[in-house]
Amino acid sequence: MLNFDLSIAIKDKSSKYNIANTSLFRLKQSCESFGEIFDVEINGGLISTSIICPICGDNHRYKFSLKKLINGTVAVGGCDKLGMPILYIGNGIEIRNKTWKYNNLNKEIYGL
Repeated sequence: MLNFDLSIAIKDKSSKYNIANTSLFRLKQSCESFGEIFDVEINGGLISTSIICPICGDNHRYKFSLKKLINGTVAVGGCDKLGMPILYIGNGIEIRNKTWKYNNLNKEIYGL
């Protein structure tokens, strides 16, 4: 079954993931909630993203298969220098589970 609902999670400078829930048809508008750090384009079966890394400050670019995202997978984009995930896009339930665990672990470690 095709699912056009997507979630996007982006790590911020405090290492917390912020999530936007959207649909494939409102993806570009939803990315505006992240400000200038994140941009997305849909072209020819690919979702191309550009994100300013909260870890190293570089601009990282990724291309994800639209077909795979619609079929419920989660795509991960990481910092090219350190290999740490900074972006999740895809199935909202899986993304919320991953980011919730990470955000709570960081909260416990840093006592925030």
